[in-house]
Amino acid sequence: MCNDYAPFKIRAIRVREASQTFLAYVEEEETLYPLEEKSNDKPAPGDYAAFCRVHARGWSRLLRALHPEPTFAAVLNSDPDTADLNIMPLAIEDYVRGKCDFCNLTGSGESKDGLGVVWIFPPGETSLPQLEGRLPQDLDMDAFVTSDNAILRSNDLIEPFYQNVYGVDVDDGYRIVQFVDYPDPRLPSHVPDSQIPRFNARTQIFLRQHFRWCLRVHLCGGHVLDDFSRGDILSTMNELGMGFDDEVEEPPLDDPRWQTEIGKICFRMRLHSRIRMTG
Repeated sequence: MCNDYAPFKIRAIRVREASQTFLAYVEEEETLYPLEEKSNDKPAPGDYAAFCRVHARGWSRLLRALHPEPTFAAVLNSDPDTADLNIMPLAIEDYVRGKCDFCNLTGSGESKDGLGVVWIFPPGETSLPQLEGRLPQDLDMDAFVTSDNAILRSNDLIEPFYQNVYGVDVDDGYRIVQFVDYPDPRLPSHVPDSQIPRFNARTQIFLRQHFRWCLRVHLCGGHVLDDFSRGDILSTMNELGMGFDDEVEEPPLDDPRWQTEIGKICFRMRLHSRIRMTG
Protein backbone atom coordinates (compact mmCIF):
# COMPACT_ATOMS: atom_id res chain seq x y z
CA MET A 1 0.00 0.00 0.00
CA CYS A 2 2.84 2.39 0.76
CA ASN A 3 5.58 1.30 -1.60
CA ASP A 4 7.90 -1.64 -2.11
CA TYR A 5 10.58 -0.21 0.14
CA ALA A 6 8.73 0.98 3.25
CA PRO A 7 7.92 -1.82 5.71
CA PHE A 8 5.25 -0.98 8.22
CA LYS A 9 3.68 -2.24 11.42
CA ILE A 10 0.07 -2.18 12.52
CA ARG A 11 -0.38 -1.09 16.14
CA ALA A 12 -3.42 -0.67 18.32
CA ILE A 13 -4.15 2.96 19.17
CA ARG A 14 -6.46 4.92 21.47
CA VAL A 15 -8.49 7.56 19.67
CA ARG A 16 -9.80 10.52 21.62
CA GLU A 17 -11.60 13.57 20.32
CA ALA A 18 -9.69 16.85 20.39
CA SER A 19 -11.35 20.15 21.24
CA GLN A 20 -9.46 22.56 19.00
CA THR A 21 -10.54 21.48 15.51
CA PHE A 22 -13.71 20.07 13.99
CA LEU A 23 -13.55 16.26 14.03
CA ALA A 24 -9.91 16.28 15.02
CA TYR A 25 -8.71 13.18 16.79
CA VAL A 26 -5.58 12.43 18.75
CA GLU A 27 -4.14 8.94 18.29
CA GLU A 28 -2.21 7.55 21.21
CA GLU A 29 -0.15 4.42 20.65
CA GLU A 30 -1.08 1.45 22.81
CA THR A 31 1.40 -0.97 24.35
CA LEU A 32 -0.15 -4.00 22.65
CA TYR A 33 2.19 -5.97 20.44
CA PRO A 34 2.36 -4.81 16.81
CA LEU A 35 1.16 -6.88 13.89
CA GLU A 36 4.06 -7.43 11.54
CA GLU A 37 3.69 -6.58 7.87
CA LYS A 38 3.34 -10.22 6.77
CA SER A 39 1.29 -11.35 9.74
CA ASN A 40 -1.93 -13.28 9.18
CA ASP A 41 -2.97 -12.93 12.83
CA LYS A 42 -6.52 -11.75 13.36
CA PRO A 43 -6.37 -8.57 15.46
CA ALA A 44 -8.69 -7.98 18.38
CA PRO A 45 -11.52 -5.49 17.74
CA GLY A 46 -10.43 -1.89 18.16
CA ASP A 47 -8.69 1.03 16.47
CA TYR A 48 -5.43 0.50 14.61
CA ALA A 49 -2.96 2.60 12.66
CA ALA A 50 0.03 1.89 10.44
CA PHE A 51 3.48 3.10 11.44
CA CYS A 52 6.51 3.11 9.16
CA ARG A 53 10.18 3.71 9.87
CA VAL A 54 11.23 7.21 8.84
CA HIS A 55 14.59 7.39 10.62
CA ALA A 56 16.95 5.22 12.62
CA ARG A 57 15.29 6.06 15.94
CA GLY A 58 12.29 3.87 15.35
CA TRP A 59 8.76 3.53 14.07
CA SER A 60 7.22 6.91 14.39
CA ARG A 61 5.24 8.21 11.45
CA LEU A 62 1.55 7.44 11.40
CA LEU A 63 0.41 6.62 7.88
CA ARG A 64 -2.79 8.54 7.23
CA ALA A 65 -5.76 7.02 5.44
CA LEU A 66 -5.49 7.00 1.67
CA HIS A 67 -8.26 8.28 -0.51
CA PRO A 68 -10.14 5.64 -2.51
CA GLU A 69 -9.11 5.44 -6.14
CA PRO A 70 -11.18 4.90 -9.29
CA THR A 71 -11.06 1.55 -11.04
CA PHE A 72 -8.71 0.98 -13.95
CA ALA A 73 -11.75 0.87 -16.23
CA ALA A 74 -12.72 4.37 -15.09
CA VAL A 75 -9.33 5.93 -15.86
CA LEU A 76 -8.21 3.80 -18.80
CA ASN A 77 -6.87 5.98 -21.61
CA SER A 78 -7.80 9.14 -19.70
CA ASP A 79 -4.39 10.67 -20.49
CA PRO A 80 -4.13 11.18 -24.27
CA ASP A 81 -0.35 11.50 -24.00
CA THR A 82 0.04 7.93 -22.73
CA ALA A 83 -3.05 6.17 -24.12
CA ASP A 84 -1.05 4.71 -27.02
CA LEU A 85 0.94 2.64 -24.54
CA ASN A 86 -2.22 0.71 -23.68
CA ILE A 87 -2.46 -0.67 -27.21
CA MET A 88 -1.22 -4.25 -27.10
CA PRO A 89 1.63 -4.74 -29.63
CA LEU A 90 0.86 -7.60 -31.99
CA ALA A 91 4.25 -9.21 -31.31
CA ILE A 92 3.49 -9.42 -27.57
CA GLU A 93 -0.01 -10.78 -28.19
CA ASP A 94 1.31 -13.48 -30.54
CA TYR A 95 4.04 -14.43 -28.09
CA VAL A 96 1.63 -14.81 -25.15
CA ARG A 97 -0.90 -16.76 -27.23
CA GLY A 98 1.85 -19.04 -28.45
CA LYS A 99 2.79 -20.14 -24.93
CA CYS A 100 -0.51 -21.88 -24.05
CA ASP A 101 -4.19 -22.30 -24.85
CA PHE A 102 -5.51 -21.89 -21.31
CA CYS A 103 -6.73 -18.98 -19.24
CA ASN A 104 -3.72 -18.13 -17.06
CA LEU A 105 -5.91 -17.41 -14.03
CA THR A 106 -8.39 -20.28 -14.11
CA GLY A 107 -6.51 -22.90 -16.10
CA SER A 108 -9.65 -23.56 -18.12
CA GLY A 109 -9.38 -24.37 -21.79
CA GLU A 110 -11.13 -22.01 -24.15
CA SER A 111 -11.44 -21.60 -27.88
CA LYS A 112 -9.03 -19.15 -29.44
CA ASP A 113 -11.84 -16.62 -29.79
CA GLY A 114 -12.78 -17.08 -26.12
CA LEU A 115 -9.38 -15.90 -24.85
CA GLY A 116 -7.86 -12.45 -24.93
CA VAL A 117 -4.37 -11.13 -24.25
CA VAL A 118 -4.55 -8.11 -21.97
CA TRP A 119 -2.27 -6.07 -19.75
CA ILE A 120 -2.06 -6.92 -16.07
CA PHE A 121 -1.25 -3.29 -15.23
CA PRO A 122 -2.06 -0.95 -18.14
CA PRO A 123 1.22 0.81 -19.09
CA GLY A 124 -0.51 4.08 -19.90
CA GLU A 125 -1.84 4.38 -16.36
CA THR A 126 1.59 4.32 -14.70
CA SER A 127 1.61 8.11 -15.14
CA LEU A 128 -1.28 8.55 -12.70
CA PRO A 129 -0.26 11.05 -10.00
CA GLN A 130 -1.46 8.62 -7.32
CA LEU A 131 1.38 6.28 -8.32
CA GLU A 132 4.17 8.83 -8.10
CA GLY A 133 6.93 7.34 -5.98
CA ARG A 134 4.99 4.10 -5.43
CA LEU A 135 6.26 1.96 -8.30
CA PRO A 136 9.45 -0.11 -8.06
CA GLN A 137 12.42 2.13 -8.73
CA ASP A 138 13.69 0.05 -11.64
CA LEU A 139 10.41 0.27 -13.58
CA ASP A 140 9.56 3.26 -15.74
CA MET A 141 6.53 3.58 -17.97
CA ASP A 142 8.11 1.85 -20.97
CA ALA A 143 9.13 -1.09 -18.76
CA PHE A 144 5.44 -2.02 -18.49
CA VAL A 145 5.24 -2.64 -22.25
CA THR A 146 6.47 -6.22 -22.03
CA SER A 147 5.12 -9.73 -22.38
CA ASP A 148 5.77 -10.19 -18.65
CA ASN A 149 2.94 -7.69 -18.07
CA ALA A 150 0.54 -9.50 -20.41
CA ILE A 151 -1.74 -12.38 -19.56
CA LEU A 152 -4.05 -14.73 -21.43
CA ARG A 153 -7.51 -14.58 -19.94
CA SER A 154 -11.06 -15.71 -20.64
CA ASN A 155 -12.83 -12.85 -22.38
CA ASP A 156 -15.63 -12.58 -19.83
CA LEU A 157 -13.09 -12.23 -16.98
CA ILE A 158 -11.28 -9.27 -18.56
CA GLU A 159 -13.75 -6.50 -17.74
CA PRO A 160 -14.10 -7.50 -14.04
CA PHE A 161 -10.30 -7.51 -13.81
CA TYR A 162 -10.14 -3.91 -15.06
CA GLN A 163 -13.05 -3.04 -12.78
CA ASN A 164 -10.80 -4.28 -9.94
CA VAL A 165 -13.51 -6.73 -8.93
CA TYR A 166 -10.80 -9.27 -8.19
CA GLY A 167 -7.03 -9.45 -7.97
CA VAL A 168 -4.27 -11.98 -7.40
CA ASP A 169 -2.41 -11.91 -4.08
CA VAL A 170 0.93 -13.35 -5.17
CA ASP A 171 2.22 -13.44 -1.59
CA ASP A 172 -0.68 -15.56 -0.32
CA GLY A 173 -0.22 -18.58 -2.55
CA TYR A 174 -1.66 -16.78 -5.60
CA ARG A 175 -5.01 -16.43 -3.91
CA ILE A 176 -7.68 -14.82 -6.10
CA VAL A 177 -9.35 -12.22 -3.88
CA GLN A 178 -12.85 -11.13 -4.86
CA PHE A 179 -13.54 -7.62 -3.58
CA VAL A 180 -17.03 -7.68 -5.09
CA ASP A 181 -19.13 -10.83 -5.35
CA TYR A 182 -18.69 -12.15 -8.85
CA PRO A 183 -20.87 -15.19 -9.57
CA ASP A 184 -18.62 -17.03 -12.00
CA PRO A 185 -17.98 -20.66 -10.97
CA ARG A 186 -14.85 -20.76 -13.12
CA LEU A 187 -13.06 -18.22 -10.91
CA PRO A 188 -11.21 -20.41 -8.38
CA SER A 189 -9.97 -19.47 -4.92
CA HIS A 190 -6.35 -19.68 -6.12
CA VAL A 191 -4.52 -19.66 -9.43
CA PRO A 192 -4.12 -23.35 -10.37
CA ASP A 193 -0.70 -24.87 -9.71
CA SER A 194 -0.40 -25.66 -13.40
CA GLN A 195 -0.43 -21.95 -14.26
CA ILE A 196 1.85 -20.55 -11.55
CA PRO A 197 5.12 -21.46 -13.35
CA ARG A 198 4.04 -19.10 -16.14
CA PHE A 199 4.39 -16.13 -13.75
CA ASN A 200 8.06 -15.16 -13.54
CA ALA A 201 9.51 -12.63 -11.09
CA ARG A 202 8.64 -9.70 -13.34
CA THR A 203 5.06 -10.86 -13.82
CA GLN A 204 4.72 -11.13 -10.05
CA ILE A 205 5.62 -7.43 -9.78
CA PHE A 206 2.82 -6.45 -12.16
CA LEU A 207 0.30 -8.68 -10.38
CA ARG A 208 1.27 -7.05 -7.07
CA GLN A 209 0.76 -3.59 -8.54
CA HIS A 210 -2.69 -4.54 -9.82
CA PHE A 211 -3.58 -6.07 -6.44
CA ARG A 212 -2.44 -2.95 -4.59
CA TRP A 213 -4.67 -0.84 -6.81
CA CYS A 214 -7.59 -3.15 -5.98
CA LEU A 215 -6.93 -2.47 -2.29
CA ARG A 216 -6.93 1.27 -2.87
CA VAL A 217 -10.19 1.06 -4.83
CA HIS A 218 -12.08 -1.00 -2.26
CA LEU A 219 -10.45 -0.59 1.16
CA CYS A 220 -9.34 3.03 1.39
CA GLY A 221 -11.33 6.09 2.28
CA GLY A 222 -13.95 6.33 4.98
CA HIS A 223 -12.60 9.45 6.67
CA VAL A 224 -15.15 10.98 9.01
CA LEU A 225 -14.89 14.32 7.22
CA ASP A 226 -16.19 12.70 4.02
CA ASP A 227 -19.71 13.02 5.46
CA PHE A 228 -19.64 16.82 5.53
CA SER A 229 -18.72 19.60 3.15
CA ARG A 230 -16.19 22.17 4.31
CA GLY A 231 -18.66 24.96 3.58
CA ASP A 232 -21.37 23.43 5.79
CA ILE A 233 -18.89 22.94 8.63
CA LEU A 234 -17.58 26.51 8.56
CA SER A 235 -21.06 27.99 8.17
CA THR A 236 -22.55 26.03 11.08
CA MET A 237 -19.58 26.70 13.35
CA ASN A 238 -19.90 30.41 12.66
CA GLU A 239 -23.65 30.37 13.36
CA LEU A 240 -22.93 28.69 16.70
CA GLY A 241 -20.43 31.35 17.71
CA MET A 242 -17.39 29.17 17.06
CA GLY A 243 -16.26 30.61 13.76
CA PHE A 244 -14.48 33.56 12.25
CA ASP A 245 -17.08 36.23 13.11
CA ASP A 246 -16.47 37.48 16.65
CA GLU A 247 -19.78 39.38 16.65
CA VAL A 248 -21.87 36.19 16.45
CA GLU A 249 -22.99 35.10 19.89
CA GLU A 250 -23.43 31.51 20.97
CA PRO A 251 -27.13 30.56 20.71
CA PRO A 252 -29.00 29.00 23.67
CA LEU A 253 -28.77 25.24 24.18
CA ASP A 254 -32.34 24.67 22.97
CA ASP A 255 -31.49 26.15 19.57
CA PRO A 256 -32.22 23.42 16.95
CA ARG A 257 -28.86 24.03 15.27
CA TRP A 258 -27.18 22.28 18.20
CA GLN A 259 -29.18 19.15 17.29
CA THR A 260 -27.85 18.83 13.74
CA GLU A 261 -25.04 16.34 13.12
CA ILE A 262 -22.52 19.16 12.79
CA GLY A 263 -24.06 20.97 15.76
CA LYS A 264 -23.66 17.93 18.02
CA ILE A 265 -19.98 17.71 17.17
CA CYS A 266 -19.57 21.44 17.79
CA PHE A 267 -21.26 21.03 21.17
CA ARG A 268 -18.78 18.33 22.18
CA MET A 269 -15.93 20.57 21.04
CA ARG A 270 -17.28 23.40 23.18
CA LEU A 271 -17.71 21.07 26.14
CA HIS A 272 -14.17 19.68 25.86
CA SER A 273 -12.78 23.19 25.55
CA ARG A 274 -14.53 24.40 28.70
CA ILE A 275 -13.43 21.33 30.66
CA ARG A 276 -9.84 22.06 29.70
CA MET A 277 -10.18 25.72 30.73
CA THR A 278 -11.64 24.85 34.15
CA GLY A 279 -9.29 21.92 34.71
